[in-house]
Amino acid sequence: MKKMIKMFAVLFASVLCLSGCFMPKAMYEQADADQVTAKGTEMMQAWLAEHMPDAELTECKAYIVMPLRDGNEYLSDYASGYIRTGEENTWFMINTVTGAVYFGTDPDAQAKLNEAAQAYIQEITGLDADNTEDHYFLCTVMVPVRDGDSVNEIPGVEYFGSQWFGVYVLPAGTDTENMDAFVRDPASRPMLEIHGNFLLPEGADPAEYDLDAIKQQLKEEHGMQFGSLLIVG
Repeated sequence: MKKMIKMFAVLFASVLCLSGCFMPKAMYEQADADQVTAKGTEMMQAWLAEHMPDAELTECKAYIVMPLRDGNEYLSDYASGYIRTGEENTWFMINTVTGAVYFGTDPDAQAKLNEAAQAYIQEITGLDADNTEDHYFLCTVMVPVRDGDSVNEIPGVEYFGSQWFGVYVLPAGTDTENMDAFVRDPASRPMLEIHGNFLLPEGADPAEYDLDAIKQQLKEEHGMQFGSLLIVG
């Protein structure tokens, strides 16, 4: 037993040493990040003055990203932070190149987005989301890393909003009480990313469903890209 404890102690110490050797590296200059922070603060204050004069900007800083590809830190064209309206704090992102503003979704809005996307996909394909206990359906807005005249690149990352980043947002001005209209108008919204399993209609032949064709149709015609898709017979 003592020998086993000693082995675990050595292993734990080794892990601690190795973790110290792989600290994230900042792949940007702090002066550039400070510029994004300053520009984002100025732009968001101007946006609030025009669209939400009762809101107060309480925090804004450059949005730094750590992609899974290499674990280092990269500067984006976005600034993020919080605004306060009364007692409510809301997270936001603003693109300092284009001025596009996104707000974090609350659980109610996210549930409505998921429901609207499920209904739209079912209408197009005949497939229904598998919402059993062991599965889930998730729809997120894909915020482009590079937009307009952007020059900042983040290795392996084209969009924020994926489940892997945990960035769940909606474009500013989205009518969360009419999420169907938002989902069904791909020309006026960003691409949506879909994750989930889908069920075949009862008695359907799985061979009749071309997974690649379904993905292509939904992406090109309906502005929905699948992060993961599985058809369950």
